[in-house]
Amino acid sequence: MGKSILDIINGIPKNIRDTFVPVSFEVGEHIIEINSEVNRGFIFIEGAIDVMHINSKDVLYTYCQDYRANFVGLMEIYSGNDTYCCTCRARKKCVGYRLSKNIFLKMLDDCDDFKTYLIEYWANQFYSQALNRTQYPNNRTEAKVINYLSELVMKKNSGSKTVELKIKREDIAEYIGCSKRTIYRILNQLEEDELISKKGHLIVINSAQRKRIIKENDNK
Repeated sequence: MGKSILDIINGIPKNIRDTFVPVSFEVGEHIIEINSEVNRGFIFIEGAIDVMHINSKDVLYTYCQDYRANFVGLMEIYSGNDTYCCTCRARKKCVGYRLSKNIFLKMLDDCDDFKTYLIEYWANQFYSQALNRTQYPNNRTEAKVINYLSELVMKKNSGSKTVELKIKREDIAEYIGCSKRTIYRILNQLEEDELISKKGHLIVINSAQRKRIIKENDNK
């Protein structure tokens, strides 16, 4: 794609561009919420997001971290979905524009350069995601496990006491998208690094480990 996102925005007719609402999201703020009504989308010119899903245990976990997304919430409008399929949270400060569902649909009809750019952008993203699923580096898999544990710890405990997580290794493998053997090896490594302890089928995380896991996650 030869043109930048700013080139595309500047090429949108002024009467449409004037309807855009400037927005910014600070680190940690949610941009869209999973299962909420699809009524708006966003075009970002800077920032990065975490993409989050709810697993079968009803836990919100991050499956894509520090993702530089120019478009948020537009795929659901394009696909005719009634609700958003994920939660997007600002990983870095996000700056851009909010646009209504109707304005986005009008842009698809009236702005050929924007539509071409958007479809090529999505195609590139889907290709990259497919490539990552087949060539996923192990250190990134470990980062996903640490992020997942961090999310569970913060959900279950905001204080300083020990947390016991009763979760099957195969469930973690399913959430992360890797083999059970990989999860066993990563958990063993985390135990050797004293980030977690194990007690039977439980993953035990004390207050000091909790702080280290959260810090490790923030540094990934």
